[in-house]
Amino acid sequence: MRSEWGMVSANNLGNRECSGCRQILQHLSYWKQRSASVEFGSKDPHRYVTFDVDQGGLNNIRLVFEYVAVIAAITGRSIVIPPPQPWYLLNNGPAHKRLEESVTEFERLFELPALEQVVSVLSTRQFINEAAGHLEIPARFQDDNSFSSGTEFVGDDYLDWKQWLLANGRVLADWNPHETLLCYPDIKSVDADHLPIGYVDNRRLVEFPPLVSASPLIHFPSNSQSRYLGPVATMLASNNRTLPDCTRRFVKHHVRYRETIYELASELVSGLGLFNFISLHIRRGDFQYFQSKALAEETLRNIEKLAPLDYPMYIATDENDPDFRNNFRSHRRTFFWEDLLAKFPNLEIPAAYVGPIEQILCACAFRFIGTDLSTFSTYVARLRGYIAAPDTASYFHTEYYEKPKPQPTANDLPGRAYLRESPRFWLEC
Repeated sequence: MRSEWGMVSANNLGNRECSGCRQILQHLSYWKQRSASVEFGSKDPHRYVTFDVDQGGLNNIRLVFEYVAVIAAITGRSIVIPPPQPWYLLNNGPAHKRLEESVTEFERLFELPALEQVVSVLSTRQFINEAAGHLEIPARFQDDNSFSSGTEFVGDDYLDWKQWLLANGRVLADWNPHETLLCYPDIKSVDADHLPIGYVDNRRLVEFPPLVSASPLIHFPSNSQSRYLGPVATMLASNNRTLPDCTRRFVKHHVRYRETIYELASELVSGLGLFNFISLHIRRGDFQYFQSKALAEETLRNIEKLAPLDYPMYIATDENDPDFRNNFRSHRRTFFWEDLLAKFPNLEIPAAYVGPIEQILCACAFRFIGTDLSTFSTYVARLRGYIAAPDTASYFHTEYYEKPKPQPTANDLPGRAYLRESPRFWLEC
């Protein structure tokens, strides 16, 4: 797949002079730091996996994308990327980023050429052109101007397309990695009793039924009945003991943000110093988990033993109340996004990249304190494991700590957990 986003440069970042930026970028480029042997079965060019964009924010969208990509990889199917459309909190919703574009596409944020190294990747338009005959795709979807890169989202047309996928694809409506454990190739070949303690975690064992395996099209919808949010690190059990590790390596090295995002982040990190600051993620706004919110004074008290005063602090937050922010500034040297960006007046950052860059910024701290039950924070925890941060334990700003926690082990979390990132992602891949 190619689109205009493949041509984006970070303001000619490769030519920029930045002391330490290249070293920071080298450290952040975790996918280049060790051999990533990823081997799956043979590919079938005439079998496909389609999916809807999740109705949540970017990190929920990412989780579903990771899950579906793994399904495509282990079954040898082509993954079909959904058409450009509004994404929640990027193009629409409360306090969204007000992007220049009214729609977002996966190529804008994810390094699809890396994914293509392992699985076949098709745009919706490419899929329709390729499969129109043998899948009997209606002529109304075959207009070359439909579903093209960068075209405007047309609500009714796309709703019709989603309905066609529901009616014509094999839909695994009750599959959810939080509730089910995929046994591959089948349940009888998996010795669930000898899996690591807590790996199954009361999840229902599922397998690909013969009719699904034979179907040319598997579809994963996103609606009130079906959402595929769950722990990708522990989504799979197999009689091939290396396959679960292989899927985690695949996600680590091939389902990731665009390299341009890491290039831009490396420059901003240079303004703080790699592992030379404390970072916080404080989600407030429309966040549904009220128990994960706290006043600024409470947060400062909770993290006092984790955040030495000689370290500056970076806070990623959607809270714009000046009093809230000033409470932190009055206690210690504190930076927010606007403060850090002011140090780099010539750096041009697309609005769509702000969230991913802030995740990378938070990952580059000496210690990170996140928001419990936030998928933004959980991905920061995973990135910290990938880049070998000094402290990879999980901390939350609503909890009080007397001292830092021990470093996590692979079995620290039960198999169904996904709102706290599994250390298996960086310890077993």
